[in-house]
Amino acid sequence: MNPERKEGLPKRREPWDTAGEWVGIIKELPHRVESGVETRVKARVEDWDLLGREKTQLISWKLIGFNLRKIKLDREDPFPDVLKNPEGRAIVVSNYPSVSLALKGAMRFGAEVPGRLKGIGRQSVIDRANPFLTALGIGRGLVYPARKDEAGIYRLEKRALNEIMDFLDEPGSLLWMSLTGETNLNGLGEADVRTGAALFSLKKGIPLVPMGIVTKGEGRNLRAIRVRLGEPIPPPVLPESELDQPDYLVDYSKMLMAEVAKLLPPGQRGDFEDIDKKLSEARRRLRLSTQLSKTH
Repeated sequence: MNPERKEGLPKRREPWDTAGEWVGIIKELPHRVESGVETRVKARVEDWDLLGREKTQLISWKLIGFNLRKIKLDREDPFPDVLKNPEGRAIVVSNYPSVSLALKGAMRFGAEVPGRLKGIGRQSVIDRANPFLTALGIGRGLVYPARKDEAGIYRLEKRALNEIMDFLDEPGSLLWMSLTGETNLNGLGEADVRTGAALFSLKKGIPLVPMGIVTKGEGRNLRAIRVRLGEPIPPPVLPESELDQPDYLVDYSKMLMAEVAKLLPPGQRGDFEDIDKKLSEARRRLRLSTQLSKTH
């Protein structure tokens, strides 16, 4: 730490001059922020906010990438053009090994496209955010909260839904979400499938990009070690006027689950362990659903 720094708010310096000090702070944030470190982080966040939220977020994303550098972003897979294009729009869908590991995987990817990614997550992700995530704006629209209803199902409120639809109209917007919202079967349980990603893609006419979060270990030792990106999948072909055909959206969403499972090693594919068979079945059902929708 700089010996000249006084207690309280840090001396005003440009963020690129203080990156080394930030890295030291970040290393002290493995899970929960200790009270002393939390005070220093909050002070620095307040100081950085004076520079403007946009610059603060870009720098924060770079530091997030450094902090999560042990999670490898697989370079064997080509980075899709829609993600390379600074104005490209897409919905990124992934498995859901746990709330924290899914968030880490999404943030590792987000560090590659700083300032473009937002996500859908449980309200608890926002409520329990440490000051560093707060600097990214996690409580100011970085994560759209899904709240549990009386049936125990996580759903988006109308306001959040409208904000997402507006966000997806913006050039360069990328939205991350899971296909089930459940950690059961690594977030790839067919019975848990939800159609939100397919519906967003259909309404906005933008592709979906499958993302696999590869893990290692078990129980409390489970950790994310790798993020893989698949080829973009065009939006559904079902006309918006025929959204009363739920079977199509379900089949399309299951096909997306199979595409995500294909990026994961055996043992992490949930209900899609026999990936070739499952992918073939999903595509066949999707063709049938498409034919049925055209007859109505």
